[in-house]
Amino acid sequence: MATAGFTERETYFDDVKQPAVLRVIAHILSYVFHPLFVPAIAAAVLIWLHPINNLLIEGRMKPRLLIMIFLYTGFFPGIAVFLLWRLKFIDNLYMRTQKERIIPFIISMFFFFWIYYVSRNLEAFPLSFRQFLMGIFLSSVGALFANIKTKISMHAIGMGGLVAFFFLQQATDVNWQSNWSMIALVTAGTVCTARMILSAHRPIDVYSGFFVGVLCQVAGYFIVGSIS
Repeated sequence: MATAGFTERETYFDDVKQPAVLRVIAHILSYVFHPLFVPAIAAAVLIWLHPINNLLIEGRMKPRLLIMIFLYTGFFPGIAVFLLWRLKFIDNLYMRTQKERIIPFIISMFFFFWIYYVSRNLEAFPLSFRQFLMGIFLSSVGALFANIKTKISMHAIGMGGLVAFFFLQQATDVNWQSNWSMIALVTAGTVCTARMILSAHRPIDVYSGFFVGVLCQVAGYFIVGSIS
């Protein structure tokens, strides 16, 4: 299926041979900062590195919270994609076409909303992280609709959401360390570049993905803040 003059497998870097070492590094970055791992990364920062949360959250609850976040935002959606592949609903685990992404997006939306809903009833969840979870859910909705027109970058959505969340915390939380936000920004730029080096997306797919991630996190921040 063609979109905006491109087939689903065509990308900006198709005609450019990237050095093998760059491609290896790009693959590693794509796996380590896979969008299904981003919520767990943010949770680890909030639970163990944030000075107030580190004091207020009971010691034995910290790993439980992290495991809960990873199960609903990483493990269960990942297992769903694996089962879809084994049942031949999708051709491969990389979901290289827009059509293959539809069902995984819908399944992920369910898990993302559920963990947000559960977090509302658990005092151990900081307000800031409930805002982040709402932003993740909204990002999955945005990704589903954007997928109708383009193969938007899920990595860029995840990185955009992480950067927006960190900078929102920097602007509103006196205990937030500004270097965390800068690390997130540099990491986001590196991961997004890696996706283009691997010819996984056109630049517009990466830029729009980053924008969707930022916009949804900002929306999540205000939505949860207004109802809490």
